[in-house]
Amino acid sequence: MAFLGEDQTPANNGPNDLYSFIYGLAYELSGLAAQEFPLIGGRLDYLGGRTVAALVFQRNKHIINLFVWPAKEPDSKPRPVKPSQGYHLIHWTNGGMIFWVVSELNEKELMEFVLDFAAEKTVNP
Repeated sequence: MAFLGEDQTPANNGPNDLYSFIYGLAYELSGLAAQEFPLIGGRLDYLGGRTVAALVFQRNKHIINLFVWPAKEPDSKPRPVKPSQGYHLIHWTNGGMIFWVVSELNEKELMEFVLDFAAEKTVNP
């Protein structure tokens, strides 16, 4: 992405660059709105002792939270995790980032969001 140097990720540069990451990623994802998953917000959040990017999308009246933070793990394909307290979760890693999607939206539509998201975004510069 243009807002990070070639060898930089948000992991190397702290919360300010996570904010830049959110802004840049949101710009890249404008196509998701045409696929009925409009981006309605974004923020920095604190999860599991770390600062994470949180993007909020919507499908009809359902909220979809996407949490992103730097990863050391290799790339992995999206996989559903056992639902918890009525929420569906899908997890994957790509381009040095960990992605978690959480929503009460049914698993089929949530996976559709994940696949559309993965097709739209480019994490690496």
